[in-house]
Amino acid sequence: MPDLTIESGWMCCSHEQWERQVTGSKGAVYTVRFGQVFGQLCEYDFTCDCPHFRIRHKRCKHIAQARPDWCGWHQQFEAGDVDSDDPKCPKCGGEVVAIRWGA
Repeated sequence: MPDLTIESGWMCCSHEQWERQVTGSKGAVYTVRFGQVFGQLCEYDFTCDCPHFRIRHKRCKHIAQARPDWCGWHQQFEAGDVDSDDPKCPKCGGEVVAIRWGA
């Protein structure tokens, strides 16, 4: 079996942790987050603090409403490059973090 090649690159900080406030249909404000799911080390997904999500742990309309604002750029999966002198996400212009992965 061949060894993994370790590659280096960048990802938008929103790919690791992100949140957005969303106003529900009855005026309540909910927080949609992207990040580690329920303390799992390598599992990331969207969560919402609305009652529907808390009870059923399923997607809700607030996540669908906030998701278009999430960048989530990751160099391993999407085109784009980062200038190391001025590191910014090529998709949203936000902060980036240097990462490594096995290929």
